[in-house]
Amino acid sequence: FEYFPGSAKMLPKDNGLFRGPRPGVCRTDFKLLKNLLRENLNGTVILCHDTSCGSVKRILNYELVYGIKEAKGLEFKSVIVINFFSGLGECSQKPWRNLLLGREGADFETKHPEVGGHLKMMYTAITRSIERLLFVETSPSISGDAAVRWLTKPPVGLQNAFATMSDVNHMDALSLTSDEFVGQGLDNIELAESSNLDMAQRLSHLDKAIYCFEQTQHDQLVSKARLHRKCLQFGVQVVQDGHALEIEAARLAEASLKEGLPYLKRLCTCSKLPYLLYQTTLLKS
Repeated sequence: FEYFPGSAKMLPKDNGLFRGPRPGVCRTDFKLLKNLLRENLNGTVILCHDTSCGSVKRILNYELVYGIKEAKGLEFKSVIVINFFSGLGECSQKPWRNLLLGREGADFETKHPEVGGHLKMMYTAITRSIERLLFVETSPSISGDAAVRWLTKPPVGLQNAFATMSDVNHMDALSLTSDEFVGQGLDNIELAESSNLDMAQRLSHLDKAIYCFEQTQHDQLVSKARLHRKCLQFGVQVVQDGHALEIEAARLAEASLKEGLPYLKRLCTCSKLPYLLYQTTLLKS
C-alpha cells in the first residue's frame, strides 16, 4: 500500500481464531519435486504463471498444475507456488528486488506499474491455500533471492519471519486423503461445466478430476469422468464420415444412459447432431 496506494482497498486488521503454520520457502529442482509429488506431496496443487503452465505440467508429469489466473476463485488444502519470481520478466527482476529490500521511493508505482499487477497475481496465488503454502524456486534469480531473504528474515520489531526455510528432504506428508481427492475431483467436474471456459480449459479440469478419482481407486467415478470427457470432445468434433459419426453418437448415448449422465440431452440438442434424437428414442425404448 505504501508503493501502490490506489491499487486496492485496505481492510481492517483481522486475526484468526488460531495461528496456523507459516508458509514455507525452499529451493530445489524439478526432479526432486517430481519425486515428492509421487509420495509425500501427492494431491498438492501446483500454481505457476499461466504462460508456463503447460511446460510445468509436462516436466513434473503431474496433472494438478494450475495457472494462477486459472485458479482464481478456487481453494485447495495445500498449494505450492512454483517459480513465481524466476518466472518474472528480466526487466522486473531489479524492481522487485528493490521493492522487497526497501530501496525504492514514492515514485515506484510510476516507474514500474507492472509490479502492481504482479502483486495482485501474488495475492491470488497465496490466498488459494487453505492449510499449507510453499514457495518453490527451481532456479536462482535476482528477485527470487531477495524474496527468500525478505520472507525468512524477521521484520524489525517482530519475533518471527513471515515464512520458514523448508528442507524438501524432510517435508511433512501433505498427501490428500481419499475423501479429499474425491472432493477435489468433484470440484473440477463442476468447473468443467462452466460455459465461461473454452474447451481446452474444460478438458483440463476433467483431466484433473480423472487424476483425483484414480488416486482413490474409485472405478465408477473414473469411468463417469472419462465418459464426460469423451462426450465433451465429441460435441465439438468435425467428423467427415457421417456414418462413423452416427455409430459413435449411438455408443456414447448408450454409455451415458447406463452411467446416468446428463450429457446425452446436450448432445441431442446440438445442431450438428440432429439424428441423435432418433438414436436416443431407440435406446430409451
